Amino acid sequence: MNWSFSSRVVFFLWGFSALPAAAQPSDFAYFHEIELHRKQYLLHFLSLEPSPLKEDQLKDLRFFPPDPRYRVSCRFESLLDAAPIRLPTFDGREEWFLPYGTLTFELNGRSHRLVVFQNFRMRNVPGLRERLFLPFRDRTNGRSTYGGGRYLDLQTSDIQDGQLWLDFNLAYNPWCAYDDRFSCPIPPKSNHLDVEIPAGEMDFMPEQNR
Repeated sequence: MNWSFSSRVVFFLWGFSALPAAAQPSDFAYFHEIELHRKQYLLHFLSLEPSPLKEDQLKDLRFFPPDPRYRVSCRFESLLDAAPIRLPTFDGREEWFLPYGTLTFELNGRSHRLVVFQNFRMRNVPGLRERLFLPFRDRTNGRSTYGGGRYLDLQTSDIQDGQLWLDFNLAYNPWCAYDDRFSCPIPPKSNHLDVEIPAGEMDFMPEQNR
């Protein structure tokens, strides 16, 4: 049986997924925030049903060391007139999303652009319409990170005066990286980055397979 990732799972992190957006934190405070986020991230696998991981599998989740260089300031541009699109999933299905805006940022001396989405079915649901979804791929996929790409979660309130902090240290794997019962959206070509992002969650690899 396939569980729809976007309807059951994609929003579960949004209570704590982003660091405060007001200012760049000190290194010490930043590392503490990232470590706290990761502890909460692991605990949520035990609190949700269905979950792709059991408690004894959590030790196999791996992360890059926190790196403030991958917390970047972005220019946000709204896509007010964008039509809903269907993002294909890894199991051949499709999920409807609304392109919400574009994020433009500088990283490693180059300019990059990503599209952030809003779940089409939840755009008018109180408590859920503020949530944004950013699937992306980068040049670490299939090497040190999951081959299908990774996700980031955002809130509309993260956007302040046309700016937004995007933290790749909070990038996480779609649940189909752990269990193919789940149906997960594939990052669109618009969100393929031609750069390595060695930040956030690494590929899931049980200890016996390393």
